[in-house]
Amino acid sequence: MNSSISISIQKKIDSIVISVAKGEVITFGEIAEKIWGKKNCASLVGRYIFLQREREDYPWWRVVNACRGRYHPVANAFAIKMLEVEGHVLQNGRF
Repeated sequence: MNSSISISIQKKIDSIVISVAKGEVITFGEIAEKIWGKKNCASLVGRYIFLQREREDYPWWRVVNACRGRYHPVANAFAIKMLEVEGHVLQNGRF
């Protein structure tokens, strides 16, 4: 777990990420807004989610960045494959 984020916040982030349905995506900022009421904590959410990528029960690839449209923050082959399997069309890692 990430010691810079309280356990209760970690659980809130986990709950939101796990609730994102197959075929849907959410941004780091949208998660931050749901928890703190502001999007400017998106990088904190992103750092935490980055550390969760090894969890098999955690659909981290459904959390994307928002910058001139949505794109996947790491755009690695696994994330791109998972998003495409779930119905997203990506070009160079972008929606």
